[in-house]
Amino acid sequence: AQAFNSMSKTLKRQDILRKKLITNTAHELRTPLAVMQAELEGMLDGIIPVDKARVLSLYEETGRLKRILDAIEDLSHAQASSLTLYKQPIKLRPFLEGFFERYKKLSKDKDISFELYCDEDIIIKADPERLSQILINLLSNAIKATEKGKIWMKAGFDKSWAFIEIGDTGKGIKDKELP
Repeated sequence: AQAFNSMSKTLKRQDILRKKLITNTAHELRTPLAVMQAELEGMLDGIIPVDKARVLSLYEETGRLKRILDAIEDLSHAQASSLTLYKQPIKLRPFLEGFFERYKKLSKDKDISFELYCDEDIIIKADPERLSQILINLLSNAIKATEKGKIWMKAGFDKSWAFIEIGDTGKGIKDKELP
């Protein structure tokens, strides 16, 4: 009976992890696709010029999609707390500016302004893919929650730790949804 109960608990836990993996994967894929679609629509409508920089931006998003698909196994490892990070030095301001440029295009119709507060000389050691996934999630959520407002990103050092803070003037999360 104990073995059966243990197996039952394990199966329930694995089912929950599977559902979370599917949800997380869909969320991770939706955002780069939305960015690419917005840029392509802007190009087709003649609002965004078709130049090398724009095509490079789209190319980077397709690379991000490929890496997300390649990382599905990593997501399952993350659920089991065994994720491997590939840290490298990152110049933070240019890294963050790239996200702001992409998301400015995506949110143009929502009348959102963007502000970045980050010194030029900040270098952090982080996994750029994992950090990108986090920033994409936070920025896409900020855009969803904000209409005719402002999104800002602050980055710097607090004692011996680097930090990145994203804020917005959006509607926030309802109390019942916080848990």
